Parts: sequence; C-alpha cells; structure tokens
Amino acid sequence: MERIFIRVDGNSVLGLGHIMRCYAIAAALRKIGVDSCFLVADKDSVSAMAGRNFGVWELGSEWNDLDKETDLLVKLIQREKIKLLLIDSYYVSEEYLKTLRSYTKVAYLTGMNYFTYPADILINYHIYAEQLGYRQQYDNSTKLILGCDYVPLRREFLESEPYNPDRRAVFITTGGTDPYGIVPKLLVLLQENGLMDLDYHIVIGKYYDGNEVVQIKEWKRFPNIFLYEDVKSMAELMKNCSIAVSAAGSTLYELCACGIPTVTFVFAENQKLSAEAFFHQGLMESAGDIRERGDDGIKDIVRGIQTYMFNRELRLKRSCMAKLFVDGKGAERLAEQLKREMEELKWL
Repeated sequence: MERIFIRVDGNSVLGLGHIMRCYAIAAALRKIGVDSCFLVADKDSVSAMAGRNFGVWELGSEWNDLDKETDLLVKLIQREKIKLLLIDSYYVSEEYLKTLRSYTKVAYLTGMNYFTYPADILINYHIYAEQLGYRQQYDNSTKLILGCDYVPLRREFLESEPYNPDRRAVFITTGGTDPYGIVPKLLVLLQENGLMDLDYHIVIGKYYDGNEVVQIKEWKRFPNIFLYEDVKSMAELMKNCSIAVSAAGSTLYELCACGIPTVTFVFAENQKLSAEAFFHQGLMESAGDIRERGDDGIKDIVRGIQTYMFNRELRLKRSCMAKLFVDGKGAERLAEQLKREMEELKWL
C-alpha cells in the first residue's frame, strides 16, 4: 500500500484541531488505498493521537521550533523513501519548507499567508482562503487547493439529517482548551439572564485546566446541564441541538456540515479571520475577541443565543446557508488530490 507521511502536533497550547483534520484526511486516504504515518514532536502529541489507528513516530523535537528538526527529517525522508510529506503547522519557516522540498514533494496545510511557502501543494480550506492573495502570489510550480470544498471533516459529518429548529438545546465548546475560563463565566451569565430553561450540552476539552473542570462540574446539579469528555461522536451531539456556541476553530466547519446556527468567538490569533468571515457573510453571530473584550464578549455570546432563540426563521435560514457552504466531503476531495500527486510521481 502507498504511504503518505503527515507532520502535525497537538497539545494544550495548540489544541486538537490540527490533528483532527489530518486524521480525517488520513482516514479518507485509507479508503482509497493510501496509508498514512504521523510524525509528531513529542509525547504530548503522541498522546493526542492515541486510539486513532495510524502509525505515529515521535521525533523528539520542539513543536514550536521546527527548524531544529530539519536534519532529522531529511534523514527520515531518505531512509523511508518518503515521496510526499503533508505538513500542518504554523511554526514552519521558509528555510524549513525549502530544505524539505529539495528531498521530497511537500504539501502544506495552512490557514495563514505569512510568506510565500516553498511547497508543491498549498492547501487552505478556510472560508477566507481566496482573500489572502495566493493566486497572485504563486506560479504554476505550486498547486493551490483552496476553499470550503476541501474542509477535511471526519466521516460522521457526511451523514446528514434534517435540522430541527425546535430543539431547546445549545451545544457549547471552546475546543481542546479554554485558557480564558469562558465556559464557567458563560454559565453564570446564562443563569443571570433567565436562560436556564434551555438544555446545555457542554464539551470539556482534553486540555482544560483542572480547576476549571471542577468549576464546570459544579453545574451538574442542574438537570439541564450536560457535560461531555472524550466525545466519541461529535456530530451526533451537535445534531441534537438547535443552536451552538463555539470558538472560531475547525469546529465551525463541523457545525456548518450539521447545519447548526452558531455564535462564535475568538481567543487565539489564528481564529480571527474565520470569525470575521463567517460573520460578514451572514452565516453566524460573533462575539468578537474575548482576549480584548473580556466579560463584554461573553455577554455578547448570551445575546447571540437570545437572538437565535427568539427568531425561528433566522435559525432555519442560517442552517440552510451553513450546509451549502460545507457539505462534509472535503476530506475525500483532498485525499483524491493527494493520491493523484503520488501517482504522478511514479512516472517521474
């Protein structure tokens, strides 16, 4: 079986978004006869990959300084005869990519445009990808794969079902981490605003601070507060709700595939463009950057929930628009593209 190598990390700082999207691509590749092996920096990332049924090699490097692993990766490429390396990290440098590209074909998955990336394939599936100027920046030596047709979601998000706008249930997630303690503050405000007649389904991220988890679990005394850790089927949980609250990471695309009207917010630099794009295209409500707005931002999350709850027509409209943007087949499309690249290498 052909094999692609994937360089990615996940931990308490990065969260799990990078690993989850690469896992979705790897699963889609396996279905068309291409295996994947994951290359990660350290034990934290090995742990984040646990139970995903793919080979994982620990490099013993630093996830936030990839230049230090260049020599190691070059030796690995030569030893394993790696034909195609997919890299998903914001911590690459121009020299890092350029060096690796001289030894193997490089596909780079990003949401940014910090410099001209020396890559054979550049992938940006985000809603704002076409705004970043890639098409003017790159020549024919780099293949561009851009836009929401390529959002790499797990297969569970392919199984669509009709959206039910009348479920009085709200899905809440901040992703793998919650460094600003948003969830407990939000629960207090929901109670103060008389919104405890709704059900709240809250995902506790893998890297939540222990003290915060204790605070959140105190809310289990309310019969309408449901807490989840290590969720096996995120799509099923989302589809049981009529409204969602989510940080502006990869989860927004999962919610679109499920057709769930969403209030989004930002607490990391790489979330800004997504939140702005989803808001300005009329797809979601946005509470802005929590780092800057603090409690005012969390109050706007509450207002966003109220906006949806009191407007059934808006819920239906946003649900329909979201599903048009993300159909859940992006991982399959990416897998086909990557397999085609590998097949072309056989003729070189």
